[in-house]
Amino acid sequence: MFNRNNLSYQWVVVSISALFLFGAYGAQLSFGVFLKPLVEEFGWSRAVTSGAMSTVLGVSGLFGIIMGKLTDKYGARILIAIGALIGGLSYWLMSDISSLWQLYLYFGIGVGVCIGSCYTPINATVSKWFLEKRALAIGITLVGISAGSMLLPPLVTYIITTRDWHNAYIMLSIIVCITAVPAVALLGRKPQQPAEAVAHDRTNKDKVEDEVREDIQPRQWSATEAAKTAPFWMLMITGFVTSASFYFVTVHIVAYATDVGISVTAAVLILTLMNIGCIAGSLLAWLIAIRLGNRVTLLLLLAAQALAMLLLIWATSLWLIFTLVLVFGFGFGATMPIRLAMISQLFGIRSVGTMLGILSFGFAVGGIIGPVLAGYIFDVSQSYDIAFLAGGLLIIIGTLAVCFLGGSIG
Repeated sequence: MFNRNNLSYQWVVVSISALFLFGAYGAQLSFGVFLKPLVEEFGWSRAVTSGAMSTVLGVSGLFGIIMGKLTDKYGARILIAIGALIGGLSYWLMSDISSLWQLYLYFGIGVGVCIGSCYTPINATVSKWFLEKRALAIGITLVGISAGSMLLPPLVTYIITTRDWHNAYIMLSIIVCITAVPAVALLGRKPQQPAEAVAHDRTNKDKVEDEVREDIQPRQWSATEAAKTAPFWMLMITGFVTSASFYFVTVHIVAYATDVGISVTAAVLILTLMNIGCIAGSLLAWLIAIRLGNRVTLLLLLAAQALAMLLLIWATSLWLIFTLVLVFGFGFGATMPIRLAMISQLFGIRSVGTMLGILSFGFAVGGIIGPVLAGYIFDVSQSYDIAFLAGGLLIIIGTLAVCFLGGSIG
């Protein structure tokens, strides 16, 4: 058994959290691979079909607020167990859908509950376990999302190609349930306070207390108090615009690539490259922010994402698309741990779960708008050009919002 009083257990928390995010988000973000098969089999429009992803994000955002509050009170274990069971059942039911309402019920609502029951509890728990290197810990945890998004879509594509999309959904059901088991088994009801974990693994108590005092905020804000500040809402806006652009690309980039003549097998690799960029960004965000400061780092990352999104308007070759999504993915992957770590650093850990839940709702709203808006623009114009332009302009708005943020990465 792992000793909860040992510093190494912090990294056990990170590992099992990343594993569950791998399964939950890898399954959810494979939806872009199912888009064309579902449209072709049932005759739905791309806007209506991609609306199921928007429903996932809307439901997960609403549940994130509730789950954040419950995580602060009860811990993550029971919430993750419930979410994983609902998610696994929903994917299993997706394998036998025959109408649009089933798509929205099983994928939109069922998977939405699953995502809402994992993202906020997981990140709130990791935040509470760490004082030092919090951004690094969150970044490693979020690698699970990128790794799942990188590895599961090609596997889904293979199963769809060799069998059919029905079997692919059964596989996703099993993956979600299996990857949740370690988190349910090992994440206790109340995470050990980071100060205690550090104190048990350092012999120099005075040094530990000095380091802890430097990292702990002098004031532990409530969610209500934090919500009255400008930085809180700037974090909300930044999350909104990055989510809208990310889910637009995730849901539609495979369809866009095949529209310009790229094969399905090659197009799926675009998601793989984008998530390689996300992984690199998640792991390097902490180091970059230490050197440049979080505000400058976020400005540069968002500017890179905006440029990549705008240049996709002219991207018709596979290698150019590969390059742009790699840059876009790096920017997105690096902004996420910085934003999440800033919550605890600006407002303390007293209500970090609740604040994460509220901010996750803003992120979810962006995810709702992005895929549907892009799908609607395509249905009207038979082109993604205006959608790429809108996505780039949204990220520029997020870049301006960063100017109102303060604090430093710990």
